[in-house]
Amino acid sequence: MKKKLISSILCLILVLAQISVFASPFADVDPVKYSWADKQITKMAEMGIINGYDAQTFAPEDAVRRVDALLLVSRIAGSVANGEEEYLKMAYDTHSTAVSSLGYPSYEETLAYLTYRGIYTESELYNFLKGGAGNSELKRYEAAVILVKLVGAEEEVKLNTMPVLSFDDSAAIPVTAKAYVEYCYEEGLMLGMSETEFSPNTSVTRAQMAVLLEKAMNKLNLTYSRGSVLEVNSVTDSITYTDSNGNTKTINVNTANVPVKYNGEDIMSLDELSIGDKITAIYSGTELIFVESLRVVADSTVTGVYASNSSTPSTKKVTIRPTLTSSETEQYTLAEDCVIYVNNAPATFADMKVDSFLTLQIEDNKVVSIVAEEKTKTVSGTISAFIYDVPSKMQIRLANNTTVDYELSANVNVKRNNQNAEVSELMVGDKVTVTLTYNNISNVVATSTKKVVTGTVEEIVISSTPSITVNTGSTNVECAIDASSIEIYVNGEENSDIYDLRLGDKATLTVESSTVTKIEIETTAVSVDTVNIVGTVQNVDTNYMCITLTVSDGSTQQIFVKKTASILDGTTQKARTLSSIKEGDTITAVITSNGFTQEAISIVILGK
Repeated sequence: MKKKLISSILCLILVLAQISVFASPFADVDPVKYSWADKQITKMAEMGIINGYDAQTFAPEDAVRRVDALLLVSRIAGSVANGEEEYLKMAYDTHSTAVSSLGYPSYEETLAYLTYRGIYTESELYNFLKGGAGNSELKRYEAAVILVKLVGAEEEVKLNTMPVLSFDDSAAIPVTAKAYVEYCYEEGLMLGMSETEFSPNTSVTRAQMAVLLEKAMNKLNLTYSRGSVLEVNSVTDSITYTDSNGNTKTINVNTANVPVKYNGEDIMSLDELSIGDKITAIYSGTELIFVESLRVVADSTVTGVYASNSSTPSTKKVTIRPTLTSSETEQYTLAEDCVIYVNNAPATFADMKVDSFLTLQIEDNKVVSIVAEEKTKTVSGTISAFIYDVPSKMQIRLANNTTVDYELSANVNVKRNNQNAEVSELMVGDKVTVTLTYNNISNVVATSTKKVVTGTVEEIVISSTPSITVNTGSTNVECAIDASSIEIYVNGEENSDIYDLRLGDKATLTVESSTVTKIEIETTAVSVDTVNIVGTVQNVDTNYMCITLTVSDGSTQQIFVKKTASILDGTTQKARTLSSIKEGDTITAVITSNGFTQEAISIVILGK
């Protein structure tokens, strides 16, 4: 008798233990009555997906409103995931106008996230919630549509034009929802209310919603890989990044199949991403389904030569010089989570070498990222533009189709087609290999090809990057124009003006690389004006043979200096070179216009 009593007590303890393990924390969720939903309610509540009204009340029999269903789906999709906070804000910034017009102020961020993730379009949200419809109770067939959208199966479902449903009440399911219901039933996301009825127009309760959400979450099986961009290669459609654990990962991204968001907007080219940007790769199981990235905007960017470092258990500092020979130094304190890259690879504070070239990103007076590169490196590509600025720059399109502006050192060594040359002789389209010393161009090896293009003038663009387009009869050929030294002949006469060209004129272009150096036109000959200009020198660029002047009316003019130009000292009458002209000098120049730029053929230095 005693053994039977002990056995009965043990059984009771085991039963009570099972009930306590699976019992919901909510007093109104009876573990027996809701045995089919008890675990799911507890799980969804613990994850913050579907919360109770208070600590004791879940209200399992309450119907779910349409707008609440979208809120819950947004959470399953990731709006409450750790690390998504910035993306959630970006989603709202991008779609705020659309969601604010829906009339559900406290739901706007999560509704915007659904559109951001591509689960709902703005128009779909409007049609589902307009006119207060979001307060309507969610029907079971509507839940099927939402679940299909959530798990990313809508394109597949839309291909099912002849769904087959065995429910006796299938005629009550709207035609547009039948394929959605069939998918959910076959995938086990939703069952019928009985073996014979789906009950499409029955409202979904909160207990039922907890079950549906867990099933969808398990099917999605979302994981997030977060980090910082190391490299973007648009040729191989790949992104290399350092994840939050310091591991280097590479993902292949076909933007035609995998949505990519950058600062909340869709992008079609990975070139828009930059080194150091934040990135998140979202997977469903092992399948990459979404990539999102945010530009890291620093308060300031500082570059210089790595001089030294110092560290204590709590603080790390770096000291840099503006140039290798500079005696001035500046010290910067690293943030605790400062990211360091050495030669595009993740690195540590100790991996940086003295005299390497550093780029520091500063936020709140702390260094948040450091990119360290060797003192000297080599890059190859094609010249895509020249930038006449202080200092002057050369834009190069690299092998991965990205373009980078590099500053020119004061004394650049140039070889072009195996001959010593000047920077001003380089042309857009030249293939170049450049040596960078502390990220400034110190050496250029360029090659070009020459060809003749004959046809009729289709277009002439007069701008900072002038070009001409000629129709050869089989295709249109667009070429850049070397504005500083182009030769223009109209009916055989030299020094003609570009404004004398007419669309439809017969043209013969001499082209080096992709730059026109000579235009021969059959049209009416014109005369060329020669004018005198007086101004104060702002800048002299000996690389590009260019002078920037402030003239009498206060405006700025830029003139190129012909290689054969005569330069005289107005006081001594002695010949001078372009490098003799200094900032602040007053000069007078005799110039001619080729239609694109002013070119000096004679300069007299009048003094300060």
